[in-house]
Amino acid sequence: MMTRSIGDGMHSKAIIPDPEFKEIKVAREERVRFVLASDGMWRVFDNKRTRKVMKRIRCPAAAANRLAAEAVWKTQKHTHMKLDDVTVVVVDVCGLDCGSSLDTTQQSKS
Repeated sequence: MMTRSIGDGMHSKAIIPDPEFKEIKVAREERVRFVLASDGMWRVFDNKRTRKVMKRIRCPAAAANRLAAEAVWKTQKHTHMKLDDVTVVVVDVCGLDCGSSLDTTQQSKS
């Protein structure tokens, strides 16, 4: 579910102002990656393709940039859809024992 207007119950009946929350537990050695994105990305990416990009690119900022750039390119080149806003945020959440193993440097494009 997408929430466009968090907390703005008077905005529109078509917009859900109350976000859904899901609590997860991250093991001490585990890393979990979240992708928060607008419908401009999710219109052209499915979960399988998103996971593939996430596995290939370790740096969260580089992964977000790649997803956003590909979403814009796919929308313009391969669909007849109007270009929508494309916003992508990738967040790594780490257990207490995995923080030092993260790569936070930008990777060069191949």
